[in-house]
Amino acid sequence: MITWSYDGKEVAVEGSWDNWKTRKPLQRSGKDFIILKVLPSGVYQYRFVVDGQWRYSPDVQWTKDEAGNTFNILDLQEYVPEDIGSISGSGPVGLQKSYGLLLNSITSPGTLYFLD
Repeated sequence: MITWSYDGKEVAVEGSWDNWKTRKPLQRSGKDFIILKVLPSGVYQYRFVVDGQWRYSPDVQWTKDEAGNTFNILDLQEYVPEDIGSISGSGPVGLQKSYGLLLNSITSPGTLYFLD
């Protein structure tokens, strides 16, 4: 998700993910403007276009090119868990086993009976 948290009436984003070919508008969400982009792993440069002016967000990673243009950096790395063996293949334990609830004995709505 790419977020613009500053002023502006119209906010869009363009980036190196498509060689700067398209400009996509962000949607207002409260005070922020957001867009959800699905991209493959990689490092991308992008910039915001706020009310027709190129802008960057100083709150996230950014860089300048040789010409002095400022861009934000989006570094998407593929997630690989460090310890794959620790991931359990079984689902969660049922309520009766994990909390001692006797679910079969509930006789009236809103009443729970606990095992002693």
